[in-house]
Amino acid sequence: MEELDAVLGKSSEGWSVHRMPVVDRTILRVATYELESGVPPAVAISEAVHAANELSTQDSGRFVNGVLGKIARNREVGGPPRDGPRGRRPD
Repeated sequence: MEELDAVLGKSSEGWSVHRMPVVDRTILRVATYELESGVPPAVAISEAVHAANELSTQDSGRFVNGVLGKIARNREVGGPPRDGPRGRRPD
Protein backbone atom coordinates (compact mmCIF):
# COMPACT_ATOMS: atom_id res chain seq x y z
CA MET A 1 0.00 0.00 0.00
CA GLU A 2 2.93 2.33 0.65
CA GLU A 3 4.08 1.93 -2.94
CA LEU A 4 0.60 2.66 -4.27
CA ASP A 5 0.35 5.73 -2.04
CA ALA A 6 3.72 6.96 -3.31
CA VAL A 7 2.46 6.74 -6.90
CA LEU A 8 -0.76 8.52 -5.93
CA GLY A 9 1.08 11.23 -4.05
CA LYS A 10 3.27 12.02 -7.06
CA SER A 11 0.25 12.14 -9.37
CA SER A 12 -2.22 14.18 -7.32
CA GLU A 13 -1.19 17.81 -7.50
CA GLY A 14 -2.15 19.76 -4.41
CA TRP A 15 -3.44 16.72 -2.51
CA SER A 16 -1.53 14.53 -0.12
CA VAL A 17 -2.83 10.98 0.03
CA HIS A 18 -3.88 11.21 3.68
CA ARG A 19 -6.03 14.30 2.91
CA MET A 20 -8.05 12.59 0.17
CA PRO A 21 -11.56 11.49 1.04
CA VAL A 22 -11.44 7.86 2.19
CA VAL A 23 -13.66 6.58 -0.63
CA ASP A 24 -11.64 8.41 -3.30
CA ARG A 25 -8.38 7.17 -1.82
CA THR A 26 -9.62 3.58 -1.79
CA ILE A 27 -10.87 3.76 -5.37
CA LEU A 28 -7.57 5.29 -6.48
CA ARG A 29 -5.55 2.59 -4.72
CA VAL A 30 -7.51 -0.21 -6.39
CA ALA A 31 -7.32 1.41 -9.83
CA THR A 32 -3.61 2.18 -9.46
CA TYR A 33 -2.96 -1.45 -8.58
CA GLU A 34 -4.95 -2.49 -11.65
CA LEU A 35 -2.94 -0.13 -13.87
CA GLU A 36 0.32 -1.44 -12.44
CA SER A 37 -0.88 -5.02 -12.98
CA GLY A 38 -1.54 -4.55 -16.69
CA VAL A 39 -5.28 -3.86 -16.79
CA PRO A 40 -5.93 -1.66 -19.84
CA PRO A 41 -5.95 1.98 -18.71
CA ALA A 42 -9.31 2.75 -20.33
CA VAL A 43 -10.95 -0.09 -18.38
CA ALA A 44 -9.36 0.71 -15.01
CA ILE A 45 -10.03 4.45 -15.29
CA SER A 46 -13.61 4.03 -16.52
CA GLU A 47 -14.53 1.69 -13.68
CA ALA A 48 -12.87 3.91 -11.09
CA VAL A 49 -14.60 7.05 -12.34
CA HIS A 50 -17.95 5.26 -12.35
CA ALA A 51 -17.39 4.07 -8.77
CA ALA A 52 -16.36 7.56 -7.65
CA ASN A 53 -19.43 9.12 -9.25
CA GLU A 54 -21.69 6.58 -7.56
CA LEU A 55 -20.05 6.43 -4.14
CA SER A 56 -18.41 9.76 -3.42
CA THR A 57 -18.78 13.50 -3.95
CA GLN A 58 -19.94 15.39 -7.02
CA ASP A 59 -16.34 16.28 -7.95
CA SER A 60 -14.79 12.88 -7.20
CA GLY A 61 -15.20 11.45 -10.69
CA ARG A 62 -13.22 14.29 -12.24
CA PHE A 63 -10.56 14.07 -9.53
CA VAL A 64 -10.15 10.31 -9.92
CA ASN A 65 -10.05 10.65 -13.71
CA GLY A 66 -7.32 13.29 -13.52
CA VAL A 67 -5.10 11.40 -11.11
CA LEU A 68 -5.43 8.08 -12.93
CA GLY A 69 -4.96 9.74 -16.31
CA LYS A 70 -1.66 11.17 -15.11
CA ILE A 71 -0.57 7.78 -13.77
CA ALA A 72 -1.49 6.11 -17.07
CA ARG A 73 0.40 8.72 -19.11
CA ASN A 74 3.47 8.32 -16.91
CA ARG A 75 3.34 4.55 -17.39
CA GLU A 76 3.22 4.96 -21.17
CA VAL A 77 6.36 7.08 -21.07
CA GLY A 78 8.10 4.71 -18.64
CA GLY A 79 7.71 1.53 -20.67
CA PRO A 80 5.64 -1.63 -20.72
CA PRO A 81 3.22 -2.57 -17.93
CA ARG A 82 4.69 -4.11 -14.84
CA ASP A 83 3.35 -7.11 -12.97
CA GLY A 84 2.16 -5.50 -9.77
CA PRO A 85 3.33 -2.40 -7.95
CA ARG A 86 6.76 -3.80 -7.14
CA GLY A 87 7.66 -4.09 -10.79
CA ARG A 88 8.13 -7.85 -10.98
CA ARG A 89 7.72 -9.25 -14.44
CA PRO A 90 6.33 -12.73 -15.02
CA ASP A 91 8.94 -15.43 -15.56
